Amino acid sequence: MRIRAAWLVFFSVIAVSTSAVAADTSALLYRIPPPGAAQRPMWNDGHFGPIAAFQGALRARLAAAGVPTQDLPGVDGVYGPGTHLGIERLLGLPGFTDLAPAPGQNAGITAAIWARLLPAVTPPDVNQRIDTLILTYEATPFDSPAEWNFCQSMPAATRRTGSPCRSNDPKSYLTWGPRGATAGGGREIQGVLIAADRQDTNLIDAAFGQEAASVRRFLRLAERRTSPPILDTERFLCAVWLDSGRADRWARGFAAIGAQPEVRRLYFELYRSPDFDGGKLAAFRRLYQALGRQPTEIDLAFFVDRATHTGGVFVAGADTNSPQAIAQVAARVRARLPNPAAVPAWQVRRALSTILATQNQAADRNGRDVVFFVDGAGIGQLTAAERANWQHRGPRFAADLGLSDERPAPAPAVGTAQFPTRATPGDTLSAVEAAQCPPRILNWVNPNTGPRNPPIH
Repeated sequence: MRIRAAWLVFFSVIAVSTSAVAADTSALLYRIPPPGAAQRPMWNDGHFGPIAAFQGALRARLAAAGVPTQDLPGVDGVYGPGTHLGIERLLGLPGFTDLAPAPGQNAGITAAIWARLLPAVTPPDVNQRIDTLILTYEATPFDSPAEWNFCQSMPAATRRTGSPCRSNDPKSYLTWGPRGATAGGGREIQGVLIAADRQDTNLIDAAFGQEAASVRRFLRLAERRTSPPILDTERFLCAVWLDSGRADRWARGFAAIGAQPEVRRLYFELYRSPDFDGGKLAAFRRLYQALGRQPTEIDLAFFVDRATHTGGVFVAGADTNSPQAIAQVAARVRARLPNPAAVPAWQVRRALSTILATQNQAADRNGRDVVFFVDGAGIGQLTAAERANWQHRGPRFAADLGLSDERPAPAPAVGTAQFPTRATPGDTLSAVEAAQCPPRILNWVNPNTGPRNPPIH
């Protein structure tokens, strides 16, 4: 009850009885803070996720009960106050009143409510609810335009003309989809599009139209030139981005191709594969094995969010996710927690948040990490920085996705598709193409780590 008490103090909501017991004791799937909370951060898993499916059924049921159209919840995949109110109305209807929470308790989407409203649809599992958390933070749904990252730390009006270019994510170039796939060194975007084009050439043609040939040129580019030491994809995409019309066509093309079910399937297959986030998640599991721990549901969510936002298990002087890195990080955990196998799970995640601190977007990363240990630590036990970072990112709780440290993480899902993106493609830029991206863009300054070194001429 420590978390619930801290919640009430922090958000200044009305007191509720800690002895109240809800009539519905089935597993929680989703909830947001109750009405009256100072902040009510939402969950968003886009138009193709479980929340949208639930909203569609909820809207239809309320409409059948005579709720006016203007009072019906939207079907947008965003679980916010409107969906919360719709659930409360649903629980007042015949056939659902026995699932209403006890007086003073907060309503949410539970397994019992889901089963009664959508009896033919399997409720979202742990991995799907973790995907909701990731998309909520990444804010890049499949059917939204891709985001260009060139000079993103500058005002939009001067981004293409100002000098020097400033970006806190200068090597990503382009971001698309719920896991934040990029076209930088990781080549996640290339991996998905190459696989999609091999499956059906009409997908790229239909989505990108007049830019389809250019997109395929991008997919064939060599990963790195010897001199200058710069990705060909950076120069190529920079030239596309400098033309605002082309940049918009590319961005909207990703929204169009992301709306295709087969592309979304390939996207998640890529992230499960060992060369991508599957390999990072395996490294975290090996780290926990070294610490004598079995990962829990919240541990898995922490791993996935870290894999989305970072390289995985890293330490200076060792290859990321290597046995050496894992051994050194495990030693650092033991230096903070002498018996890491015996402490509450949240303490290990909090220690890793500090040990695996990032240079780029450090406060943002810490704010995301807090979500995975605030349930155990309690709001009152957060440091001032942790609390500020957490609030800035939206003060969410992993428990509000029904995730628990009382249950083990499910076994890892392994991607089956092949993503030949580690091999170097055969094409290189011509001198004319390379010259289309000016040095003022290439010589970016990272506000966190300083200017590009060595500079590009």
